[in-house]
Amino acid sequence: MYIGRSRGIQGNKNSCYLDSTLYAMFAFTNTMDYMLSSPVDGPVNQTIQKKLRESVVNPLRECGFVGAGHMRMLRDLLSKSSTLAGLQDEEKEPEELLNVLFTEIFNIQPLLSFRDGANEISHVNLCQILLERDPHSSTMPHTQDLLTRYFVSQNLFFHTQPDLLLLQVPRSGKDFKLYDTVLPSTELQLGGLCGGVWGSCYICNKKPYMKCPQCYINQEFKHKYSAVPYCETCCTLVHSHPDRERPCP
Repeated sequence: MYIGRSRGIQGNKNSCYLDSTLYAMFAFTNTMDYMLSSPVDGPVNQTIQKKLRESVVNPLRECGFVGAGHMRMLRDLLSKSSTLAGLQDEEKEPEELLNVLFTEIFNIQPLLSFRDGANEISHVNLCQILLERDPHSSTMPHTQDLLTRYFVSQNLFFHTQPDLLLLQVPRSGKDFKLYDTVLPSTELQLGGLCGGVWGSCYICNKKPYMKCPQCYINQEFKHKYSAVPYCETCCTLVHSHPDRERPCP
């Protein structure tokens, strides 16, 4: 239904960030449909909600296509309501668009809460995966791999397990592509990425007392879903090897 000519959302004047974000939010899932009917403040915001529902989401689902004219009108309305300049014709980051929609238009609380190694908590709407290419891997990455590597590299956890997770995979520009292709994971395992959810020791299945992000990065001990959890005994044993003598953070 969404393959071929006159399918998807038609782009116009640097609208790729808007087209791809709305497509991801509404084409194949109704998880965010509450935005289309929840009360909003002010006549302009109400018009934006109606335009989004009737001229974007409905035709996208019914016909598989939204013309550039409808998107231009939506951008004009967004520019009237938002404090963010350049929404009519400039390229923006998806996170900037989500902040406009969630904060300024629909008054929705941030979707995600992160906790870092210093126990500082931040609230965002989008998880933007920022990574260098893995020099040890020649395989095509999956979303799960990229998400986990990002959390491990940043010593980051979900403060609370999200009900809804919007991801932006590493960017591919016109002149540079970090990855030629990223394979979407049909399911994401978040248990090991949530603070306070430890699982069991990777070696003996006993209750762990720590997680080692260095062991996740090490290909020999690469765990599928998170930094590798160890009990105290196994942690000492594993890190006694000459190649793994670096202490866990």
